[in-house]
Amino acid sequence: MKKTLSLFLAFIIIFSSLQIVNADNLRQSAPVTETHITYDSLIGLRGKPNRIDEENNHKWLTYLTPDYKNYELYYFKDNVLEDIYISKTELLPEYKITSDMKRNDVDKILKDFKPSKITTQYIIGENIYNFYYDVYGLNDIFGLEIRSKTSDTSKIASSNNLSRIYEKQLVDLTNVFRAQNDKKILLPIQKLNTMAKVHSVDMRKNNYLNVIDSKGEGADIRLAEYDLRFKNLGENVANASNNAIGLNKTFIQSEIQRENILSDDYENIGMGICTKGKELYCTQIFLENLKD
Repeated sequence: MKKTLSLFLAFIIIFSSLQIVNADNLRQSAPVTETHITYDSLIGLRGKPNRIDEENNHKWLTYLTPDYKNYELYYFKDNVLEDIYISKTELLPEYKITSDMKRNDVDKILKDFKPSKITTQYIIGENIYNFYYDVYGLNDIFGLEIRSKTSDTSKIASSNNLSRIYEKQLVDLTNVFRAQNDKKILLPIQKLNTMAKVHSVDMRKNNYLNVIDSKGEGADIRLAEYDLRFKNLGENVANASNNAIGLNKTFIQSEIQRENILSDDYENIGMGICTKGKELYCTQIFLENLKD
């Protein structure tokens, strides 16, 4: 009898533990889609993030699954949530909006919150919801940005640390887009990061935007300086005035640069961002090493 009771109690304990874990997993699957909450409240809702980046009174919390298909980025100023970026199957669970929907689908659901016919933005309460569409693909949603009406990340003071934060975010965002399109994840190489940064600094210093540098050299020539050989090589450059999310949108909504991002020819990536006032200069380098 005691043995039976012990087994029964053990079963209840195990079942209860499983229930708690399952409930927690369900809670973790839903992104936060409202700004103005505190840092501690976000941690309570989403749990421990994969990465926390900080610059003075600014914080970015990154949540990312190993397959890169579920990504959330939360930006805090003075410990108050101001900006959210989501790239996962469930984007707005409260409105049943998922990432495989088209622009017309979203328009129908959120028609009462759309300021004009041409915009991809919707104003709901104190937040602006901005959907990003893959216009050269199937026109599905590749990301959703939710920001407070008062948020302005361009006001963050430029610094080397801020550039590094944006570089990490853009590597994530690039791989997230590849994962959405069933492509393998690109692995960063420090030498490529350095090479990309040098080119971005050159563009800023000499006020140009091109894959050919101020000496008239392309990435194939510059690569030799870093003792790297290549089988396949590609490069994207962009200039934006906001953040890594804006740079990612610029690349994806350029047909040629989107092709580089989704190419099967590459296995590594380098990312270099530098700032000039409110502007960001960015270089992406894609590489397949030449095997010995």
